Amino acid sequence: MAVEIASTRSLVVNGQKVFPLGLSDPPPVGSVAPGGNDAWAEIASSGANFIRTGRSDWSLAQIDQQLAQERVRMDHAGAHHLLCWPRLTEAAANLPTTPNSAAEQLLVRIVNGLKDHPALGAWKGVDEPANPNRPAAIPAAGLVRAYNRLKQLDGDHPVVITQAPLGAVTELVRYRPALDITGADIYPIGYPPGEHSDLANKDISVVGDITVLDRDVSGHSSEEHPRLRRWDQRSGPAVQVVTEWIELEAGIEIRFSDGGYRCGDYWTIPARPATASIEWPEDRSPDGIEHRFAPLALITWHQVANTWKPNIQDCRRVFTPLTELHEEISRLRREVSQLRRLAADALHG
Repeated sequence: MAVEIASTRSLVVNGQKVFPLGLSDPPPVGSVAPGGNDAWAEIASSGANFIRTGRSDWSLAQIDQQLAQERVRMDHAGAHHLLCWPRLTEAAANLPTTPNSAAEQLLVRIVNGLKDHPALGAWKGVDEPANPNRPAAIPAAGLVRAYNRLKQLDGDHPVVITQAPLGAVTELVRYRPALDITGADIYPIGYPPGEHSDLANKDISVVGDITVLDRDVSGHSSEEHPRLRRWDQRSGPAVQVVTEWIELEAGIEIRFSDGGYRCGDYWTIPARPATASIEWPEDRSPDGIEHRFAPLALITWHQVANTWKPNIQDCRRVFTPLTELHEEISRLRREVSQLRRLAADALHG
């Protein structure tokens, strides 16, 4: 199975774009969901497509047995159309400079043992190598050596390194050559709710906060960023239509020129508060709302004695609702049948 990253930064699996939605870790193989279904079947039917597998205790002494156990899990995943994200751990994904070291031998055995499995989606490198809570950050050089060696063995699957959401961009960019995909350990859905993050923001919007960090760490250019429509005014007066400059946020200002405006007019502004850049022409008509007009009725007034009474002519074109269409067709068929009988009677009368 070929897994690649498209020029649009989409994950592509066998030619199809995939939005990865994964569990870390999944339920045990063979476990049962509360409804009685296989737990992994339940996961797949709910929309998940990735699961984290692998192990933290890879060992050359037990590698054959460990690979056999991992293939069983991957077989089970593949049966339910799930892709695996096996972790390599520090033992195999942080190589010293010594050629053919024990760590390199372990990495080679793992990769060669699993790279051709149809359920393999991506490799998970060392977890949070720059986490400030570690006794010491894992040097990027060892991860880069592991990445290069892995790519010699398997060029069909990306390497993912997840960072802690605590490091500064300057501390994380050095890991760029050791990965294809990066992210941060923010679990947007946790149980109990609100305890999935040590950060101040406990809401699912924390994903957006960390995406800004990931963007800067990955070094992707700004034109490749996704664009979101934002509306976050919760209180206060609406923006006044005046000809002076009005500050919105982060140095972004707008000004209305003289002209006519109607209730509901809006503009979609491609603005990036993070970089203070705006792709916006100086003069632009409203994007909407587009107004359409149609006559509903014609009212004329006529005098009756000492009062005026309206004469209302309905201009609406009323059509039969779809819910009553069958009944209307049946009525028309009855009328047509009756007309045919009357015509026949007249011909034979």
